[in-house]
This record gives sequence, C-alpha cells and structure tokens, in this order.
Amino acid sequence: MALKFWFCFFLIAFAFSASQSRLLPPPERRALVDSAREAIKESLRRKEMAENWYHVDRVSPGGPDPKHH
Repeated sequence: MALKFWFCFFLIAFAFSASQSRLLPPPERRALVDSAREAIKESLRRKEMAENWYHVDRVSPGGPDPKHH
C-alpha cells in the first residue's frame, strides 16, 4: 500500500515539475506590457467617444404636460 502511495506521489510530482511555465525574457515582457497599455488606452478612448456620441444637449420644450412625449 505504501509503495503505491509513493509511486503515485512521485508520478504527480514529476508531472508538475515537467509542466512548469517559463517567464518571458525582459524585452519581450516589456513589449507585451506596452502593447497591453496601448490596447487599454484605445479601448478607453473608444468608450469615451461612444459616450460623447450619444450625449444630447437638447432640453425638453416643457409645455403643459412635459411627460407627454
């Protein structure tokens, strides 16, 4: 029973050690971060444009029943 446990333990430990991820080299990581920042800025700019596009400065004419239309 103990032999099966240790065999499974080492098998799982080996599987985790073989699948470790590697960090990107610093220049590539920096380029990736800069690219992400540009994408976020562009997204915020587009969102702001969309909000301004639908902004209406017109006021209701009022009248006897302003809720009518």
